Amino acid sequence: MKMREFFKNRIWHSSTGVSLAELLTAILIMSLVMTGAAAGLTTAIRVYRQMTLKADAETLLGTTITVLSSELRTSSKSNLSEEGGAQTMEIYCEDQKMYLTFSNDPVKGIQVTADTVTAEERGLDDPAAEFPLVSARTKTDGLYNEVTWDDCENGQFLFTVTVRAVGAPADSQLASQAVVVQSMVTQTAFD
Repeated sequence: MKMREFFKNRIWHSSTGVSLAELLTAILIMSLVMTGAAAGLTTAIRVYRQMTLKADAETLLGTTITVLSSELRTSSKSNLSEEGGAQTMEIYCEDQKMYLTFSNDPVKGIQVTADTVTAEERGLDDPAAEFPLVSARTKTDGLYNEVTWDDCENGQFLFTVTVRAVGAPADSQLASQAVVVQSMVTQTAFD
């Protein structure tokens, strides 16, 4: 109680006011407190952004796997080709009666080309419409998805979906999962 009365008498009832040393000490203490609060706030914002980016990557990964698995379950006649290190998978989608070609784009993600004829029959002069496998609304914060085809035979598709951030190093990934999908199309369609 004595300390409280001392400060009360010293500050409010004193005719001399606050000394320069007391004022500088108070400013120094206040600046240290503010610096600590600012550092804590920037750390909290950075951690929040990382957690949000990871959650968005997991959402994009799950959505991509769901959409891709749905297409592969009703597909047959797969054709995997690799040109210049980039993989392209062409399948025949039985329920839509068309060929779907999946390729990776480092900014747009997995792109799908849909046509009623194969890529060889179509030729280079007749490009088909290309669209993203997952809509742009699903992708946030510059994330994109890509697929790597591991093994596709006897109606079984084995692939890995990876989610990366645009501008991040090529070997960095936010989320990745290997998936096996068994086609519901009869086995004779694959022979």
